[in-house]
Amino acid sequence: MWKELRGISLFRDLSDEFLQLIYSIAQLKRVKRGEILFFEGDPYVAMYVVRTGKVRLTKTTPEGREIILYIRQGGEPIGAAMLFLDQPYPATAQAIEAAEIWMIPHGELEALVRENPDLSIAIIRLLGERLLQTQAQMRDLALQDKWGALISTLLRLYEEYGRQTPHGVVLDLALSHQELAKMIGSTREGVNRMMSQLKKAGILDVSRGQITIYLVEELKSFLKDS
Repeated sequence: MWKELRGISLFRDLSDEFLQLIYSIAQLKRVKRGEILFFEGDPYVAMYVVRTGKVRLTKTTPEGREIILYIRQGGEPIGAAMLFLDQPYPATAQAIEAAEIWMIPHGELEALVRENPDLSIAIIRLLGERLLQTQAQMRDLALQDKWGALISTLLRLYEEYGRQTPHGVVLDLALSHQELAKMIGSTREGVNRMMSQLKKAGILDVSRGQITIYLVEELKSFLKDS
């Protein structure tokens, strides 16, 4: 139903009539774990919105190393930043679990955006938020050592995906140590060692890829001391 689009921050302030227009051009795709939505460098043909599941966006360095830039989940758009740029996709999007994705064709969406200033403002706001996220991530990679990059990443995931439970804050995002390593430009072995130290200190735990943070202030202290 078109009313589902109301739960997407990008569309939250739009009229019912405009949401119905967007819904009328959206195509729902069901993708398997590991399926590629688009590759870095592919022509921009659509904006995607994650309905269910999770999608990771990655870039490949000149040395051939893969870096995970972002992970998007339910209600989050992918490719909105490219809407008016006439540029190819700047990253590769791959489902990390079975997912349902709305695909909104570029031409039709651009025409609708030009008719509705509220959607233009929402996209500008989203671009500002994404720019701040990118700046924070690049700062962590450039200015922090691997310890600092890992802890900054954990704290960022805590803010974005943390869910309070009686036993601590669970990150609603299953990540392997290999994926964490790709987020901070490290190795799986290096992340294994650092996460083991955090577990021994009682700051967090990892079970089946799910991270639970017990002591966030102590985690912040690790960042100051790293």
